[in-house]
Amino acid sequence: MKIKYLSVAVLSAMVISGCNDNDTVDGSPGGGNPPVNPGPDIVFDVENTFWDLEATSATVAANSTATAIAYYFTSDNKNLKTFWVDGSESYYISSTYSISGKDTDPSSGTLTFSLDDTDNSCKFAVTDKQTLDLTECTNSNLDVTTYKATSEREEEFKQIPEKESDKDVVNADFEWDFSTLPGGQATTGGRDFSVRNDEHNPKEIVDGAKEFNGAVKITQSETKHGFYHLAVEGSGSDDLVFPDGTFSAELVFRVDNYLDYNQNLQLIDITDGNSTGWKLVIDRKTMLPEARVNDGSGKYTAVRAVTPIEIGKYMHVMLTVNSTETKIYVNGTLETKRALNFVPNKADGDTFYLAGGSTTIKNNLEGAIDNFALFEDVLSEEQVQARAELFGFKSN
Repeated sequence: MKIKYLSVAVLSAMVISGCNDNDTVDGSPGGGNPPVNPGPDIVFDVENTFWDLEATSATVAANSTATAIAYYFTSDNKNLKTFWVDGSESYYISSTYSISGKDTDPSSGTLTFSLDDTDNSCKFAVTDKQTLDLTECTNSNLDVTTYKATSEREEEFKQIPEKESDKDVVNADFEWDFSTLPGGQATTGGRDFSVRNDEHNPKEIVDGAKEFNGAVKITQSETKHGFYHLAVEGSGSDDLVFPDGTFSAELVFRVDNYLDYNQNLQLIDITDGNSTGWKLVIDRKTMLPEARVNDGSGKYTAVRAVTPIEIGKYMHVMLTVNSTETKIYVNGTLETKRALNFVPNKADGDTFYLAGGSTTIKNNLEGAIDNFALFEDVLSEEQVQARAELFGFKSN
């Protein structure tokens, strides 16, 4: 995702809101038997489709100046984009929704969403994946029959930006874009990632956690697995180094296929000459994100989240570290914290590995990367929540 530092504005309107890794963990919780790759949750016919409100002659959601022109319900993180036109300006507003219905009938059910901070719901029915009926809405102004957008209209909607907001979102000190191939280009900080084994591992642009065409999808080969890497020169000469051990790291990603349950999935691996680097993995037994901070003696402190990954669904992970404590957040919510009594990441000759690791044999990321960012400070809970919301995640 190419960050625009935009978030949701409050609009008084009729709007549906809607590696082979054998280290010994110091105090980390245990796991169980490796799970089977789960299938995705049911996707209802109302989801992942542009519903073109301008294709209907019925009265549609509007306020004093703006008129809603389309809905897009994203099944991945239950993010709803409502597209508006206000004079010569077009924009969308993001919000959340929930959906219920029968697994055996994805064409109908009930949508629950927010309307001006008031709960609302509509019955929906989709015919041939082409026609959407919203009926029995608690706000009758939302009742409508609308139609699937043409491919030309879809492309028009994908170019419409999000509505700007006055909500503060902290900017990263280093950030990398994954909305163009091969991915890993710096948008802040001026340090591009390189790609290893690019020719063996196909990549394509796919929708990100929130933004259309905002992520790079990686398909790993069976023999030469690919990853991103970035050399760091050391504490005396490189601005990517955080010699006081204070930093925050953000990753927005999804796993499409867990390739080898005999290994942890390495997402980020920061190695250095002092053995004081850190990494972010998916634990092979529990499917939980876990950060590991090395102390320089061959041991590490692990902080493990409580929310497991879901195959095919995006996740926002934020790690915050200083010399006394490390925390891990998932989708904007603080899940686990642990005390530290050493200065991590002294960083003498680091290498950053992304979507893989320095000791990975064949369990690199097969999935998509939306965003990677680093901060030269420990973000507060409010700042982490705001960053997660930037990508469409709502904290608990």
